[in-house]
Amino acid sequence: MTKDNLQKSTHNKPKLSNWKKQIGNIDRRIPIFLIFIAISAFLWLMNALSKNYITEIDCPVQFYNIPNNHVMIGETPDEVQLQVSGRGFTLIKYTIGSIALPFNIDLQSYFSGNQEDQGQVAFQYYLSGKKEQFERFLNDEIKVLDVRPATLQLNFDKLFKKNIKIKPVTNFSWAPQYRQKGKLLTTPDSVVVNGPKSMLDTLKYIMTELIEDDNIRKNKAYMADLIAPEKCNLQRKKVKINLRTEQFTENTIQVPISITNKPDSVNLTIFPNKINITYLVSFEDYEIIGANDFQAAINYKEIKKQNELQELHINLLFVPEEVQLIRYWPQKARFIINEK
Repeated sequence: MTKDNLQKSTHNKPKLSNWKKQIGNIDRRIPIFLIFIAISAFLWLMNALSKNYITEIDCPVQFYNIPNNHVMIGETPDEVQLQVSGRGFTLIKYTIGSIALPFNIDLQSYFSGNQEDQGQVAFQYYLSGKKEQFERFLNDEIKVLDVRPATLQLNFDKLFKKNIKIKPVTNFSWAPQYRQKGKLLTTPDSVVVNGPKSMLDTLKYIMTELIEDDNIRKNKAYMADLIAPEKCNLQRKKVKINLRTEQFTENTIQVPISITNKPDSVNLTIFPNKINITYLVSFEDYEIIGANDFQAAINYKEIKKQNELQELHINLLFVPEEVQLIRYWPQKARFIINEK
């Protein structure tokens, strides 16, 4: 290294040392600066929350002292909107969170002795006159300026009883060569429902919760919850569902074709005179199902003109309940008419 280079290196060392000291001073000032910012923000927030504000909050409501033989019907709000005024410290818990407990609306005075015996009861409940009650419910430091809606239209219907059929809701799938045997058996098959007459008049079934099962290969029993319609109560909550399962196979037989509506004065020859029917049948019923359990026929009245070559559709008039039809063929037959 030359003498000039050595002098330059020695000259730069003080500058580098000063730069490091400046960085260190800045690093020490940053935490102090942030502390002052936090204190300023806290003081600003305290000052802001000490002022009065107007805001809107949602207040849950519930109704009580409704006669046991009546039920509320129609649309009724679960909460009302309040326009309130108060200090920020008081309002902040309502604007950030929600009101945990509902405001209770007592309806006892609105039902007279005569009204309790009536079928339907309707009246208006004026929330606009309940501002002081809302203030006591919330906080004495809050002033309620407005309530929306100002008026509630309340409608009630008398409770009636009706026995309604139960309808299972299922999603079943079976193992190969297995299927459901007959209908599902419910115990009991119906339930007593308490509800408004307007609801019971249109109610056809009480549904169960969804019952799901797969790869079924034997009889099974399930306990299912009943789903109560809105505004209705059920006298029982659960029902037993019995599922019968059977193993099945496929079979094909020949069934003779009969002729309906044929005059006695006419001889009608049809060909073919038999059809093939393929169906599914349980092992239990396999031996007892025969050709005589089916009925296939053509209708003589479908013949348009006797001098034209035509085919008549073959109708299956009867199929046993124990089988599941897959297909039958042929579905049309030709014929020859001979006068007696």
